[in-house]
Amino acid sequence: MNSLDFFNHLVENLGTYFLIWSLCFFTYCIALRKCYFSIFDPLFVTIFFTSFSSSVVVYLFCFGLIDRRYFFSFCITEACLVLGIYATGRLIQEPVCFSKKEEFSLKSTYAAIYLYSFVFTVFLIAQAITYLKFGIPLFLTSRLTTYSGSGGYGILGRLLTAYTNVLIYFYIIFSFYLKEFQGPFLHFLNRATLVVLFVSFIFSGSKSALLSVVFVFYSVQFYFSSIFPEKVAQADRKFKGLLPLVLILGVIGAFFTLGIQRKVTDGFEIAGLLAERMVATGDVFFMAYPHGVIEKVKQKTDIFTATFVDFLAMTRMISSSEAPEPIGFALTAYHYGPMPFGPNPRHNILGYLYLGDYAFAYSFVLGCIIGLFRNNRLVCFKRGYLFRLIHFLFFVQVRTIWSDPPLAVAHINGILFFLLPPLLFSLILSHITLKYNRQPKFFLSKPRSVI
Repeated sequence: MNSLDFFNHLVENLGTYFLIWSLCFFTYCIALRKCYFSIFDPLFVTIFFTSFSSSVVVYLFCFGLIDRRYFFSFCITEACLVLGIYATGRLIQEPVCFSKKEEFSLKSTYAAIYLYSFVFTVFLIAQAITYLKFGIPLFLTSRLTTYSGSGGYGILGRLLTAYTNVLIYFYIIFSFYLKEFQGPFLHFLNRATLVVLFVSFIFSGSKSALLSVVFVFYSVQFYFSSIFPEKVAQADRKFKGLLPLVLILGVIGAFFTLGIQRKVTDGFEIAGLLAERMVATGDVFFMAYPHGVIEKVKQKTDIFTATFVDFLAMTRMISSSEAPEPIGFALTAYHYGPMPFGPNPRHNILGYLYLGDYAFAYSFVLGCIIGLFRNNRLVCFKRGYLFRLIHFLFFVQVRTIWSDPPLAVAHINGILFFLLPPLLFSLILSHITLKYNRQPKFFLSKPRSVI
């Protein structure tokens, strides 16, 4: 079933679909109520959009458009993923924090400044090259194909993806929590970062850019609620006061972006397109399950290679010719002909394709991985806001395992290959700085010992 057939059927049964979505969303909220701490928690947002994709499967089953074995396979794998999240323990409501001196040590602070500077510089250069070489993504037909067929330029997209949340994180830390210690350099860097991120979010054509800011903000609030209680409470009050404005700006931004990309000016038509995009998070299901199409796109590879294909290709463990075709591409080719994009291969689909009736084991393992980071156990083992940054970045990417395991691996590769090496180098530079000059005032306006 292609998109046209599905949405033609859906338009005639909107009331039924809305009821199904409501039940799915309520079920997820109840089942995972102990695993998120705010409606702005990245996991809660994942649950929200997952409810749209899951409702597609239930909708297809209710109208007899898919075989019941696919429906039961979906339900079992989805339940196993949720059980996997709980299998690694309950959410720690408040992370273990140490003293301010331990959390924001002099060594960590200088390392953070060096890393902040490096990430900002690379981000700015990558954005500039992208705009000059490929144009502004907002005005392209599809921003997802910006780097398609560009050869080595694809690394620019990886750098931008890996560094966006890092910049937001450091901006919040140095402009709010450590504002009183800003020297001339940090003051300039914070202002420049704000401008660059603002321009990037507008020109990127991404309708979820604002969510990145919200994710980082609430994660920082969560991490440091016990070490800066006054500032966290103050920030919460300000954000709650600005929440209506943030939501309005988010909706306006989504309308503006979608209107430009689809060349539509009518508000009602744009609203319909936005609703269509949300429902289409389950496009892989209506493209794979009806008429048993999923049986016709099976490939001669294994679940490990299909999941870790990006890592294996980057490390040259497999050649590009040996990399399996993405399932989303195969489904798109089946319905529309070859195209350089396709739906996200959710864990239910990948598991069934490569493991058949044993797909539940794959989903359970993925759930355990999500739960491990969601439960914040790793964040208790180390001190300092640099480690908390790494934990946050891993969790934000790990949660996408739910919707696209290979994409989650690709994003984690960005952290491993593009962030950890400069972080290590920044720590070395910090050690050298402390050894030869303990208080370089160009970076910090006050001695850090006063924290």
